[in-house]
Amino acid sequence: MDGKKINDYVSIRKVDQKVYPFRLVTQEIEVLPGFLWKPEDRPKSVEDMLNRKRTKGTTVPDQKKS
Repeated sequence: MDGKKINDYVSIRKVDQKVYPFRLVTQEIEVLPGFLWKPEDRPKSVEDMLNRKRTKGTTVPDQKKS
């Protein structure tokens, strides 16, 4: 960094998508293609997250055990 400006950065993970500096982001690429915002589905409490109903076909990925 130089003062409050970022001069360079190193990505921790490989990025396999297009990456744009914020100043070059246009309104067309601001939203992910196919993304649907559903605020009514947002949990409003911890209980909502723990007791939520899953729809048929929705799966939870298996977590690898260490």
